[in-house]
Amino acid sequence: MGAQINATDLNECTPLHYAASRGHQNALLLLLHSGASINKENIDKSTPLHLAVNNGHLNCVKALIYFA
Repeated sequence: MGAQINATDLNECTPLHYAASRGHQNALLLLLHSGASINKENIDKSTPLHLAVNNGHLNCVKALIYFA
């Protein structure tokens, strides 16, 4: 039994959205290695990559592109 890696909140954000938007590279990499959905859009149609770019988290952008 474990956490649902692609669970969403009311804004349809997944843990990967939050890790990308806040620049938490270690969490982001853990989620990606665990099978998180990289192309999931939130309620605003933003993917984790969009959020990482918009918030200037280049390290997360590079990781997301690598896993794309």
